[in-house]
Amino acid sequence: MTSTRTHRTVSATPDEVWAILSDWAKVGDWFPGIADCVVDGETRTLTLGNGATIVETITQVDPELRRLEYEVTGGDIQVDAHRATLDVLDVGGSTVVVSSVYAAPASRLKIFAGTLEPALDGLEKVLGRS
Repeated sequence: MTSTRTHRTVSATPDEVWAILSDWAKVGDWFPGIADCVVDGETRTLTLGNGATIVETITQVDPELRRLEYEVTGGDIQVDAHRATLDVLDVGGSTVVVSSVYAAPASRLKIFAGTLEPALDGLEKVLGRS
């Protein structure tokens, strides 16, 4: 699998950021391009603005580490493998959000990598910091 990651320091507490990122059903509030989100237990189905769907399954939620990890497990964007991780870190009194994605085949990584920065922009808007 190929991977990429980005990070951003945000002006909010780690708990404020974690409350937003860990609310599995409200990803459309901050992640651009999501028209609808339906959650069924550990699985959510996203409908994008163009009508395409993505099915994701949570693989790890760690409130202590403030880490959320999930995989694309179905939908219209075909991948051999996918894993995304969101980490909320308290770094010397600053909050850093790290967003990582791994995907195979490598050609699919571009699809997901292009969403990392806009998603962090959306998070800052929801936090009222941009």
